[in-house]
Amino acid sequence: MSNTDLGGALNSFGEATDWQGKLFNASLKQAMVGYSVDDFIKKFEPPFPTHIKIDVDGIEDKIVKGSKNTLADNRLKSVLIELDTERLEYCKEVLMLLEQAGFKLFKKEHAPEFDKGKFSFVYNHFFVRPEYK
Repeated sequence: MSNTDLGGALNSFGEATDWQGKLFNASLKQAMVGYSVDDFIKKFEPPFPTHIKIDVDGIEDKIVKGSKNTLADNRLKSVLIELDTERLEYCKEVLMLLEQAGFKLFKKEHAPEFDKGKFSFVYNHFFVRPEYK
């Protein structure tokens, strides 16, 4: 965890890298259990998701890569993923993986308060399967 503030964000999972892929000094380490999306669905058999939101800080590529089977399933209609578009190559890879799974970018936006400042390159990307548009 980058800080222990109530409602804090910009934490990490597995390694102390921030939302831009840079190392940070963790103020607290906490044990966690993690599963890829595909492994979680296989192990626990929840109702299959029709929509997925990915709002993590810097490990979007790992989440998408661990969701290949889920993303390929036509029951999944949409994916919302928050990405830092300033990390151009990283962003391109994640977008390519979603497009390879059959999704098309529907829209990209962020709240006006993020037009300036350190989060000005962070956007929500809304992907849908063309048949659900």
